[in-house]
Amino acid sequence: MTTNNLFRGLSLLLSTQIVKRYGLDTFYYGIINETCQELLKLLDLEYVSSLFSEINIILLIISIFTIFSFYVAYTYFKTYITKYETMNKSKVNIYDIDDLGVIYEYIIKHPNFFANMKELNIGNLSAILSTIIKDKNNTSYFLESIKNCKLPPDGVIIDFNDNNFKCKGKIYWKENITQVNREFEGTKYVDNVNIPYCCIVMDCKSSQNILDYIKYIKDYINKDTYYVTKYYVKILADEKGGIKNSIQTIYDGKHPNFDELEKKFINTFFHEKKSQLWNFIKGIHFEPEKFIDRGQVPRCGIIAYGPPGTGKSSFAYRIARSLNRHIVSVDINSIKTRYDLFQIIKNPVIDSLSKETKEVVFIFDEFDLVLKKLVDKEKRRQSILFHQQTDSKIDTVSSSKEQKTESESTEISIHDILEILQGPVPIEGMIVIATTNDLDAIKEMNPAIVRPGRLTPVYFGNPTKEILNEISMFYYSQSLDLDIEGRISQPTSSIIEIALQNSNFESFKSELLEII
Repeated sequence: MTTNNLFRGLSLLLSTQIVKRYGLDTFYYGIINETCQELLKLLDLEYVSSLFSEINIILLIISIFTIFSFYVAYTYFKTYITKYETMNKSKVNIYDIDDLGVIYEYIIKHPNFFANMKELNIGNLSAILSTIIKDKNNTSYFLESIKNCKLPPDGVIIDFNDNNFKCKGKIYWKENITQVNREFEGTKYVDNVNIPYCCIVMDCKSSQNILDYIKYIKDYINKDTYYVTKYYVKILADEKGGIKNSIQTIYDGKHPNFDELEKKFINTFFHEKKSQLWNFIKGIHFEPEKFIDRGQVPRCGIIAYGPPGTGKSSFAYRIARSLNRHIVSVDINSIKTRYDLFQIIKNPVIDSLSKETKEVVFIFDEFDLVLKKLVDKEKRRQSILFHQQTDSKIDTVSSSKEQKTESESTEISIHDILEILQGPVPIEGMIVIATTNDLDAIKEMNPAIVRPGRLTPVYFGNPTKEILNEISMFYYSQSLDLDIEGRISQPTSSIIEIALQNSNFESFKSELLEII
C-alpha cells in the first residue's frame, strides 16, 4: 500500500513536469499520469515477478541500471565539455541597439556565412506598449529605436563561419527584462521592457578579436553610407545566348560633392546646347517632382548624332559621372528576348545587386545598326507569315513554320524599343542616350522613333568659333580672336588634345591656326 502511494505521488509529479515542460494541454494529463503509474510499477519487484522469471528480472534491472548510467555519464560529459569550451572561448555582449541593427544587416547580406534564421521579430511589443501613450516629450530615443527594430527573438542561436574576416563562432540573441520609470500627466508608473542584446562567442585569444570583428562589420555596412562605387557595365550575350556582363569600376570612394562633379565633367564639356541639355537632365535627377507637378514623367531620351570624335559617347559618360550614376551600355542585338531587355532597363543588375532605373544612364551605341537589324528581322518575319498563309502544299512544312513564328514572337522588335522609350507607362528617372553617325538612315527606317519625347535628336558637330573661344577661356583664360565662318574641319577631340599638349596660350593658338 505504501509503495502504491509512493508510485502515485511520483506519477503525479512526473505528469505535472511533463505537461509543464512541453506545454501540453491538461486534456492529456490523465493519460500521461496512468502511463507513468504503469511504468513505475515496474519498480515493484512483486509486480514484476508476476510477469517475468527471476532471471528476466535481474536482466531487466541490469539493463535499466546500464541505460541510466550511460545517460548520467553523457549528461555530465556534455555539461563539462560545454562548460570547458565556454571557458576557453572569448565572448562579447552587445547592448547598443544601433550595433545590433548593423550586425543583423550584415547577417542578411551574407547568408552563406551564417546559419538560416527561422525566427524574426519585427518591432518590440513591450516597447510598443510602453510608448503607446503619446508622451512624446518623455519617450526616449532608445525606446523608439527598439520599438521599430528588426532582430531575431530571445533564444535564437546563429552559427557563423565568416570567410571575409576568417573567423567562426556563435551569436546568441537574448532579451533582458528591464524596468523603465515613466511619467505621464503627473502620474508615475513603471514599465517592463524586453531589452534585446546579443552575445558573440568566438574561439579566439581575447575579446579584442571579437571587437575587431564587430568593427569590421560596422565598417562594411557603413561603407554604403559613406562610400560609393559606380560601374560601367557592357551587357552582351554569351555563346549560348545568355546575358553576360562586362563590368568596370568608374568610381570608388566617398560620396562625391555634386558641385565638384559638375565643374569636373560638365564645365569641361563643350557644346552649343550644353546649358539647355544639362539643366533639363539635372532637373530629372535632382528635382523630379517639378515634372510630376506638371503632369509629366521625369525621363530623358537623347539621340546624339554627328561625325566621329565630336563627343557623342563621352557625353553619356559625363552625364553619368556628374549625376553619380552607373553606366549600362546595352547591345540590343545580342539580347535574345524582349523579357530580358525589359528586365535590364527596369531592374538592371550591377555587381550582383539589383538597381533602380534612376541610378543608371543607359547607352545604345551605333543605334542605326541596331535598328537596321531589327528592321531586317521584321521583314523576315513578315515573309514567313506571307508564305505560311499562301503555301499550303505540305502541312508538315507549314507546321514547322508556325512553330518558328511562335519562337520569334518572343524576340525584340522595334515596337519594344518604342515602348521602352515612351510606352503607356513611362519609366520614371530613366536617362537613355543613343548614338549614331547616320541619323537619316534611322529616320528612313522608322521616323517615329526619332522625335522629342522618345529620342530627341541632338547634333554633335565640329566646333564653331564660339566653342573654340570657350575652350580657350577654360584652359588659358584668354579669348581667341578668330575670323572664321561655320564649323572647322577638325573635331572637338583634336582641339582638346592640342590644348592639353600646350601649356601656354600662344603655342595653342599657333597650332590651332595651322589646322583650321
